Amino acid sequence: MKVFLDTETTGLEPGQIAQISYIISDDDLNIQKAENIYFKVNSMETKAQSVHGLSIEKLELLSDGKSFTDHANQILDDIDQKILICHNVPFDYKFLNSEFVRCGIEYDPKKFCTMNHYTNLCGIPNPYRPGYKWPRLEETLDFLSIEKSEVLKNALNLFGNTTGFHDSRFDSMGLFMIYKEGIKRGFIQ
Repeated sequence: MKVFLDTETTGLEPGQIAQISYIISDDDLNIQKAENIYFKVNSMETKAQSVHGLSIEKLELLSDGKSFTDHANQILDDIDQKILICHNVPFDYKFLNSEFVRCGIEYDPKKFCTMNHYTNLCGIPNPYRPGYKWPRLEETLDFLSIEKSEVLKNALNLFGNTTGFHDSRFDSMGLFMIYKEGIKRGFIQ
């Protein structure tokens, strides 16, 4: 089983997760479950809010006042014993693990990072050092000729709502689609 997971966070360092969305599939990529959860947070960096549009006040409403702690056991039940797939695993796992540690929960899954996997395949020159840059999700979708409108349509069908990039529902669907297309094209074994 696999879990395709994306988070929106309060900043770049482990503060808190503001939104988590994940798609659970079997090994043949048949979707078994999709989940989207918002969390009440203690603070929000201005830059993070400008990226995803989630303020402390908005999250208080969207989360019904519930924090990650209130959902931790449900999330663990859903994602434990599955391969964690993210577009930038080190980032998402850092926040996810930090939240679980605060709850006294150990979580150390097998991981697969699509961002690292597609770096050489996308071949986008790094302007700061030799080699290629890590491709953003949008750049990976472009490389695979996956239309954003198709990601949006699939995310809406699965989650019922999404706003686009930096809404973890859209991003988790984009992640699922680049993984599935990678398998189809032989980029992922």
